[in-house]
Order: sequence, then structure tokens, then C-alpha cells
Amino acid sequence: MSDINEIWEMPVPWLSGQGIHSDVALAGRMRLARNLENYPFPHHASEDKLEEIVTRIQDVITSQTVLPEATFIPLQRLSLSERQMLLERRLISPEFAQRSSHGAVVLDRQCRISLMVNEEDHIRLQALDAGMNLDLLWEQVHRVDMDLGKVLDYAFSEEFGSLTSCPTNTGTGLRISILMYLPALALDEGNLEAIFHQANPAGLTVRGFYGEGSDVVGNIYQISNKLTLGWTEFRLLEDLLKIASQIVDKEQDARRKLMENRHIDVEDKIFRSLGLLERARKLSSREFIEQYANLMLGILIGLITEIEPQALHELILWVQPAHLQWQYGKDLSPVERDVYRAEMVRTKLGL
Repeated sequence: MSDINEIWEMPVPWLSGQGIHSDVALAGRMRLARNLENYPFPHHASEDKLEEIVTRIQDVITSQTVLPEATFIPLQRLSLSERQMLLERRLISPEFAQRSSHGAVVLDRQCRISLMVNEEDHIRLQALDAGMNLDLLWEQVHRVDMDLGKVLDYAFSEEFGSLTSCPTNTGTGLRISILMYLPALALDEGNLEAIFHQANPAGLTVRGFYGEGSDVVGNIYQISNKLTLGWTEFRLLEDLLKIASQIVDKEQDARRKLMENRHIDVEDKIFRSLGLLERARKLSSREFIEQYANLMLGILIGLITEIEPQALHELILWVQPAHLQWQYGKDLSPVERDVYRAEMVRTKLGL
């Protein structure tokens, strides 16, 4: 991959639906925070220092010794819509998408591994893929981290571990998260809340579809470890996998019960969503995600057979503003986006 424009046509790995337990665990992400020794954290660094950090990491990436065939893209080369596109694909953070200079994005050939330079930390390295194969994601991100550590001097304390801008990342610098689709459990909010509050030594954070600061949309929850200091990477991975596996089992059991005892209220909700998407002439991205959740549940419990699950999965991405505008080849006002979005959903789902 040599140009940002190539990304538009590429499949999105975390929406493939091919991972372990991907009917419940939509995507897993492994993210490491690292900083360079003898440099201030990005929020306290001068523009000269930030650019020096960018240059150092660019030299490492272009040397092909770390992440061969990766693409290094300075932020100033990216338009706002291109940064928004990377955000919608979960390759960069919302905060990073608002910046336009003194940083860079590194993408591997398949866009499974990405690296932000000068986000909250000098390096934010992540691996992202469909399902719950966290062991493989850890192997991928750990390998790149070790390769970087051979040529860059990381900020490290024998007492505290990796030093990071945010104290909650200090230690391992590791944040593991899983995007989970829980429509059946969400029908019993009290039960779902009790599950999320199960004892977990490292702590558990539950966020919405868009991550930190967002509310839950479409029964999609992002769960992640809360602390990193005092824990090993393997303990964090083991703890999160344990509770995520329990949630998967409970959600799948709840879906089986729905198939056996289809409640009229559940059927009504599913078919109302189908009717709305078929007839609506304006549709916001948030509204689509809400209807997506009901339609996917209908597919999973056998109520809806005329829609392919993968087509519905992919629309999670294509209803987002930057991807919608790219598909139609022009800038759209918010109202125009809602109109085009409704049209595109009908077309892609054959409604």
C-alpha cells in the first residue's frame, strides 16, 4: 500500500465476521502506549520536539526493519475527510482525527496494525481484527513493539514499568478491548449490568460503540481493562478473555431461548426495524446502528432470511459520514447525508 486512496477500496478486517465468536465479539483490539526517553509527552512538547519524534519514527519505518511494506503518512498530508475515514475504520482515535500536523499514521499492508505518532503518547500501537482472537493480536503487537524497542529508547522505570502520559496506562501500557454485540442480553438490562460488574481483579471498563465518552448504541458494548500498573500482559489478557468468554456464553444462551420462545414484543421490534429501513427516506448513522442491532438479532434467531449477515455488517462502516461521501463522490450536508444513507441502505440490503 503506497497511497491513502488505496485504503478506501480495501476490506475492513474487523468487519469480516470470520473471527472466533464473531457473532458476539465483533472485534478485538490490542493497544500499546509507548514514549521515547528524554522527550516530553506530546501534550507538553514543543513543535520542534514533536517533529523530531515524527522524523525518528519515520526513519525507522522507512528503513523496512520494522513493519516491512508499511505506509508512513504525515498528518499534514491527510485532509479532514481522510482522517475521518481512518477514524471510522478504527485505525486512529477521535482526538487524533482532529489534528492536522506534528504527527503521523503508520499502517501495515492489511490495515490490521496501525500506529499513531504523537497522539496522547509518542507511540500508540494497535492490532485490530474480527472476533475474539486476542492471543494472536497480542503476538502481532508484541512483535512490532519488540522490534521498535531495539531501535528506539523507550521511557521506562524499573519501579513503574512503561511511562505514559495517562497514569492509568503506566506499567504495561497495554489496553485490551472487545467490541461485543449483546442484543439478547440487553433485553434483560438488570442481568446484563450484573454480568458487567462481575469480580475482575484488573477492573473492567464498559463503553459505547464509539469508545471513550460515548453511550451505547445498537446493543454494542466496548469492554476493556481499566488498569495496567501492577499487572503482567498475560494476566490482563487472561482476565479479559475469561470474562468475555462468560459474556459470549450467556449471550448465546439468551439467543437460544429467544429462538425457542419468540416473544411477540421481540418479533415486533425486529420487523419494525425492517419496515423502517425499507421505507425511511432519511436515516442518521446512529439510527442505522440501532436498526442494525434488531435486524442482526432477527437473522441470528431465524426470523429474517432475506438479508445476508455480511452485507449488514459492512453497512456499519459505509453509513459513516466520510465513507458515505466517498461512495457518492462529493461533499454532502448533514440532511443530504441522511437522504443518501437511507437510499444506500435500501440498495445494499435489497429492500
